[in-house]
Amino acid sequence: MAALQGAGAENAAKPPARPFEYLLRLSIGDLTMERVAALEKRCEATAAAMRELEPKTPVMMYEEELDDLQPKLEAFLAGE
Repeated sequence: MAALQGAGAENAAKPPARPFEYLLRLSIGDLTMERVAALEKRCEATAAAMRELEPKTPVMMYEEELDDLQPKLEAFLAGE
């Protein structure tokens, strides 16, 4: 069993024989302009979220989460 795990770890560390081999495995459905547009839209949304988060400190994010949680917690406790 240990020999099999060791062999798997060695294979996982090896880079692919061809660097762009993953492109050959893509289905035709992934190569459409609609898919590209959807990915670009998703990329822009992620970039916008990052721009919003960048100026915040972890403490600021924590406090915002607590502020969002407060009314939900009060509603839950009121229901008991």
